[in-house]
Amino acid sequence: MKNKILIVDDSKDIVEIIARLLKRQRWYIEIKCAYDGCEAEARITSFLPDLVILDINIPIIDGYEIIRNIKSNRELSNIKILAISGKDISDNKEKILSYGIEVFMVKPFNFEEIIPVVGKLLNLTESTGSYKGLK
Repeated sequence: MKNKILIVDDSKDIVEIIARLLKRQRWYIEIKCAYDGCEAEARITSFLPDLVILDINIPIIDGYEIIRNIKSNRELSNIKILAISGKDISDNKEKILSYGIEVFMVKPFNFEEIIPVVGKLLNLTESTGSYKGLK
């Protein structure tokens, strides 16, 4: 069974970099992308990802609203969320974490740092690429 990952960011460059890095891993994953909140909401309900890598500051529907929508929906609430933001929202970090996300990262960051985070969230091993299941 493939792990499904949705990458949401209004920067196509960032989406492509993250997707490329994740595809290089020996993981059995399927990746879809979205570039605004409206597209993200549609992809979440149709694709049903295991993990959403979500920029907080995206157009139309912001990341805060998407997180609330995921975590308040019984059918979606088990989706893991790795939130990212280009703005230092340290004042709001507690607020974001209180929404039930698993990890928050502030941009800019070394994109390679995302690999072990995703691996841990999805319980993937780098050496075998095997799926161990979520804890």
